Amino acid sequence: MPYSLLIVDWDRIKGPNVRARYPPAEPHYNEDIPMQVFMMHTAKEPPEEQITLNLSGTEVLSQFVQFQKDNTMRRVIFLLLLRPDEKASDFRRKLIKFKDEIIGKIDFEEIKEIVEKYYKENFAGGIEEFSPEGLKKKLIAQAQTLLEKGQTQAAREIIEKSERIPRTIFNLLKQADKALENNDYSEASKHYENVVTLLSEIQEDELAAEYAEKSIEIKAIPKLLNQQKEILDKIQKMTKKVDFNKLIDLLTEVSKISNELKQPKKAKGYSDQALALKQFIDSNPDKGEVATSSEDEVVLEVVDDEES
Repeated sequence: MPYSLLIVDWDRIKGPNVRARYPPAEPHYNEDIPMQVFMMHTAKEPPEEQITLNLSGTEVLSQFVQFQKDNTMRRVIFLLLLRPDEKASDFRRKLIKFKDEIIGKIDFEEIKEIVEKYYKENFAGGIEEFSPEGLKKKLIAQAQTLLEKGQTQAAREIIEKSERIPRTIFNLLKQADKALENNDYSEASKHYENVVTLLSEIQEDELAAEYAEKSIEIKAIPKLLNQQKEILDKIQKMTKKVDFNKLIDLLTEVSKISNELKQPKKAKGYSDQALALKQFIDSNPDKGEVATSSEDEVVLEVVDDEES
């Protein structure tokens, strides 16, 4: 479930104007994001319709549209602020669908309520993918088969589990989702571990394995995010006097961490930058360390995690 969904209209005098945002008090949003995203969209001509970028550690997926209305050119962006465990590629089509359905309503007085309703129905998913009713029916069918074979006691045990386990799993998944919403990755991981235990009890081994992997990935997120931030901070500090060999090591390390965070394009981007620097040094051995002026700082590309 993404952190936040926004509609931002461009005002020719005041700049970005947030028409709607849900949840309204989401802490990962800051007022600089709309301006930065507008600048990225319009950096090219014609503007890029959809982009992904990382702003202050938060992944942002944005859809841009411009159109003529009342003799005025309107420019609007639709934004999703994504969680660390979410991939932009999973939300691209959903964001385009949102744009198509909402574009004619952005001037409505009730636009905030419309966005809230749309978010809850289309982006607050995930838990709904697990069907307690479906699992219960599957267990009852297993019990019926056991009864037909004369295995009454085993059938009774399955029926008891069908009443208890599906609903418990559903509630655990809701609790995990709430924990993720609060960035409590440790608590979310524990809920997924409990789901794994229950699924294993009813021999749903394939689904149990998926949630076990998810639990491990989520538990690792805080450490990986801290490592990624620390390394990127070090890289940004190396603008006055650049030790290219050290910079290569840092880029290689942050590429590895980005890969573990399931950010393939970021991982490749940092890896490519490290390779380019290495090739530069190999062809210019005396450039292992250089001093730069304020007008000639080393600029590293912002790695866009957009996937085709």
